[in-house]
This record gives sequence, structure tokens and C-alpha cells, in this order.
Amino acid sequence: MILADIKTTTWQLSSSEFGAIVTEIDDISQCIMLIMATQKGSDPLNPLFGVDLMKWIDKPTTVMIPNLINEITRQVAIWEPRAIVGKVTYQKEEGHVTFDLQWTSIGGMSGNTQYTYSL
Repeated sequence: MILADIKTTTWQLSSSEFGAIVTEIDDISQCIMLIMATQKGSDPLNPLFGVDLMKWIDKPTTVMIPNLINEITRQVAIWEPRAIVGKVTYQKEEGHVTFDLQWTSIGGMSGNTQYTYSL
């Protein structure tokens, strides 16, 4: 892939495939996943970026889940203005919880991003 082959201004290197790029809806989804995967405070140049999982990790599920949903939704609204989060669902299994975000881009495209936290 050479830079001249990229026909959009919204792109980035893929986090899952070496040398590949993601564009448009996949770019937004990857940005959302990066927000969810980053522990707030772990980026020294941007300490407010990410989700504060550690704040909720030892709380009861009835407290942890709604607070993480709120935290994820707020952080996506702050750091990924191209997406509007609609519905957030989760699946809790022993040792981890998977959040599924359904969102719509400013351009009207629908997307879905999942991320699993180990507990």
C-alpha cells in the first residue's frame, strides 16, 4: 500500500494487520476500541484519555457494569466525535465482561464495536 492509494482523509494503520490501513467506519470502530482498551491515566501525554476500569474493577457487578457503561459512553463522546453511541449491551462470563457498543457516525453509517475486559 502506498499513500497515493488512500482515497479518504479518515484513515489510520490497522491495529490487527501489519501494513494494512482502516478507513471510514472501520477507522471509527478502531478508535472506539482504542478508547475502551486504554486505562485512563496510562498515556503520559494524554492522561484523561481512556476508560477508568480500575476504579470499578473490585465493585459488585450491579455497581461496576452501569458505571463502566457510563464511563465508556462519556469517553467515546469526548474522544471520538465522529460517533454517537446508541445502545450498549454487555455479556458477563467468569473472569471477563464484554461490552458491545452500537453507534452511528455523524455521516449516518451504523457501526458496532466490542471489547472484552478481563476481571
